[in-house]
Amino acid sequence: MGFVLMFLSYHFYWRTEVFLERANHTSGQVVDLRQNNSSDDSTTYAAVVEYNDEQGANHKFVDSFSSNPPSYRAGQTVTILYNRDNSLEAQIDRGRANYWLTIVLGSVGVLFTSLGFFSSRKRRYGRTEDRHG
Repeated sequence: MGFVLMFLSYHFYWRTEVFLERANHTSGQVVDLRQNNSSDDSTTYAAVVEYNDEQGANHKFVDSFSSNPPSYRAGQTVTILYNRDNSLEAQIDRGRANYWLTIVLGSVGVLFTSLGFFSSRKRRYGRTEDRHG
């Protein structure tokens, strides 16, 4: 499981890098907050952002990240990254946090791999002790 999570972490790292290489920067404005209701009766809020691409075309998207309390407020100006080849592919620029999924998956993958490694060493060492003890 640890190796699978580390592989997924690398996959998302690579995908983020490719997107960032093709991305244009612009400013956008949070025009609304969309409520997301989950099955456990908790509500989170995702920013609805409007921006103009380099041709002046207006676009709107719902941020893929939602939280409670909301990360943004209506009227707030944010930096947008959008794919210059497909203006509809856009996200809020969060700096280093653009890699949040990579960091989470990689960290859990390293933890699981380490625990598996130490667990197998302990079992092997314990069996050796049983033979000699």
